[in-house]
Formats: sequence, structure tokens, C-alpha cells
Amino acid sequence: MRRILLVDTHISNNELSKVIVALGYDVRVSQKGVEALKTVKNSHPHVIILNTTILDEADLQMCAQIRQLCQTPILVLSADGDTGKAINALTSGADVVLPKPVSNRILVAHLETLSRRAQAELDAAAQDTSFQPLVY
Repeated sequence: MRRILLVDTHISNNELSKVIVALGYDVRVSQKGVEALKTVKNSHPHVIILNTTILDEADLQMCAQIRQLCQTPILVLSADGDTGKAINALTSGADVVLPKPVSNRILVAHLETLSRRAQAELDAAAQDTSFQPLVY
């Protein structure tokens, strides 16, 4: 089962997590900040969703900090229609920025694509035979 980390400030009664679970994903929900970074380290998600209303500097920093930790795909959902902020999110480490509201079908298509890519990268790394242990 593919693991999704949903980073959201509104974790109580989160409709988005219910939708993602209903689609067959294992979802972990975390608040933004240090808690989210710890969850990224501990849960090794296939995709990270950053759910925000308005993309702000804290969200951009969150993308950059996650990207420093891992190469897990980051999908940003934002109600902010500012193209400049979306570009800033992409340059800060996000892989995809989608405007809210987004249809479930579009969300699923992006989750599947990002999950597939992440799995292919993990599989390729596992098959990499260029690493040879040192022999003394």
C-alpha cells in the first residue's frame, strides 16, 4: 500500500485525508513544522501532500526543508491563485502545485504518477550494482 503524508494545519476533521484513504492509500496526517519533518524521516512516505490555503514563506521553507531530507515527491494543494507563488513553491522543492478545489480524479492521477515515479527510483537504486563494498 502506498503511503501518503498529508501536511496540513487543519488536521482535525480533515476531509482530504478521508478522500485519500477511500482511494486506497495509507495516509499519515501531520501538522506543519517540526512535526512534519519528523514524520517525513520516520514514515518514509511515497508522496507528500502539502495542503495550504495561501502559499506563504513558511510553506516554501517547508518544501525546501523536506527536499533537503529526501527526494520524495511533494504535491502542493493551494487555494492561492498566485502564479508567482506557485513558481516559488516549485523552485523551493515542490514537484506539482495544484489549485484548490481539485477534482478527486485529477488528484488521484497526480498521486499515481508521483507514486509510480518514486517507486521506480527506489527500485533503480536497489538494483544499482555500481556500489562495491571495500574489501581489505
